[in-house]
Amino acid sequence: MALRGFGLDFLVSNPLSYAVNLNGDIIVSLRAFHVFFIFVSVALALFFGIWCIKQGGVIQLISAFISFILGVGLTVYLFVFIKKVRELPDSGDTF
Repeated sequence: MALRGFGLDFLVSNPLSYAVNLNGDIIVSLRAFHVFFIFVSVALALFFGIWCIKQGGVIQLISAFISFILGVGLTVYLFVFIKKVRELPDSGDTF
């Protein structure tokens, strides 16, 4: 039930679909993993942009600008994906 604390419980309607199986392996839905992966990508893009600004120089500022644009684009994609996932029926698949 670790996803409930992060507000990702809407991705999986079946609470057992992100549980720990008998072997101790953690089972996470593909939807939840996708949201997590995009969130991490947004964070990395923004941190890379900040790092580029601190380095100074023209090429670094261009890189920072591109990184921030990509971060905004990924954020928009994340919200569109979440909206679309809410409309899909839960298949019960955890892989």
